[in-house]
Amino acid sequence: MSGSQGRPREQALTTCVGSVIVLWGTIDMLLTQTCKSLYEELSGHPSEKEPPRELGRRLRFVRKCFNAKPELRPFSVTASAICGEIADLAGYRDFFVHGSITQMILEPPSSFQFTRLDRRPDNHGYEEVYLKLSGAELLKLSTTAFEIAMRLSDVGRHVREVIETQKAAKE
Repeated sequence: MSGSQGRPREQALTTCVGSVIVLWGTIDMLLTQTCKSLYEELSGHPSEKEPPRELGRRLRFVRKCFNAKPELRPFSVTASAICGEIADLAGYRDFFVHGSITQMILEPPSSFQFTRLDRRPDNHGYEEVYLKLSGAELLKLSTTAFEIAMRLSDVGRHVREVIETQKAAKE
């Protein structure tokens, strides 16, 4: 396939990668905003003495708060599922951001291979780690990232409604 014929397919595949990265910023901000509201407005969770920063801690914090607070329990299954999906998406995002595209096959079925260097488990050097995704899988990841952002926004809206309801009850 000549370069000009492969260009639209290449652009479509790289657009999927780019959308996951851009949507990750939205997901991260929505997750942090949810943690902020839970911590500052709804007293957080007794196991957390300070606001969580790392992704894993933020995800555990959201799950704990939704399971522990009666007013949030109706959304606890949804919040927990979204947290799991965010954790899954984070692995792909890490490959996209910290790795490099090392192979592109543009002819159907198209695919990308990403390679990154990770520290060896014994901490003595580095090893190459690979991720290969089909064009369809990349498109699915892009769609999934968008859906996570939308659903996480709904969870944040529920948290804000609980906060507003509590404020109104105090007045």
